[in-house]
Amino acid sequence: MSISTIEGYTPKDAGKPAPKKPENFIPAGKERIRSNVGFIIIASERNRAGEEIVLGYNPESKLYVTWLCLGGYDYNHGHYGSDFFKAVEDFKRRSQR
Repeated sequence: MSISTIEGYTPKDAGKPAPKKPENFIPAGKERIRSNVGFIIIASERNRAGEEIVLGYNPESKLYVTWLCLGGYDYNHGHYGSDFFKAVEDFKRRSQR
């Protein structure tokens, strides 16, 4: 029986080169927090057309927003409001398109 390390190695793997991590690898606990103009992105989903829809929250203004996000950084067509449940409904509706 061998003991695995975090990287997935066992003692028999000692001396072998480390496996190459994929380019989009993010270690657990090191996730990038996305934000845009003070809004923290709290949810993201792709609709049927392959467009990314995001749900954001701004703790200072206490507003929610859903945006169409292009390329992971270009936020457009925002729907703003102060009601969390309405924002989630709008997020779901826009994600269903």
